[in-house]
Amino acid sequence: MINHPIFILSAMNMGSFRSILLLTYVLTVTCVAKAQDDHQIFIGQKADVVQKLVADEVQGHYNAGGYLVKMSAHTIDYKGKPVTIVLCKENVLNGSINKGINLCINYFIAGDIVAYIATEYKNLSESEVKNGLLSAGNLTNVAGYYFEKDYQYYHHLVNTKEGLVVDEYRKTVLEQLPASVREQLKMISGKW
Repeated sequence: MINHPIFILSAMNMGSFRSILLLTYVLTVTCVAKAQDDHQIFIGQKADVVQKLVADEVQGHYNAGGYLVKMSAHTIDYKGKPVTIVLCKENVLNGSINKGINLCINYFIAGDIVAYIATEYKNLSESEVKNGLLSAGNLTNVAGYYFEKDYQYYHHLVNTKEGLVVDEYRKTVLEQLPASVREQLKMISGKW
């Protein structure tokens, strides 16, 4: 018998061949999904990893010839330690809002990990940001705090004195929320 991959495949029945194709597809999708997860920044992630991911995003964007959207990044240090990592983007296209968005994502660092994430929208109103959050789905509005479905994290919109809208994304710590929000959360989730 010839021991070449083509002859081995032709000798297999089609059911086995389909199983191999399905397994290959599942492994490929799993690897791609894992690779995408490795490129996301999240609360609790180490500061040096965030700095690398932000730098890679900016560099990858320009290496790909992405000149319609402008990107920049910098780190704010205190005593040699990063306290905020900032990624700014201009002219980010969004179909639901129908205009280019200018924003800066601030990754606030405490104890060498991301404590919370605040996204400043330079050219959107509060209602536009709110509509964007709600159109993403799976958020529960509790008195202006937009909780993810497991209530582990939430978004809260803040208006700055400069007229910017900031979406603060934080891990839920019940004691740090207003009393009215805590009471509503207890009733809704039955968790606390």
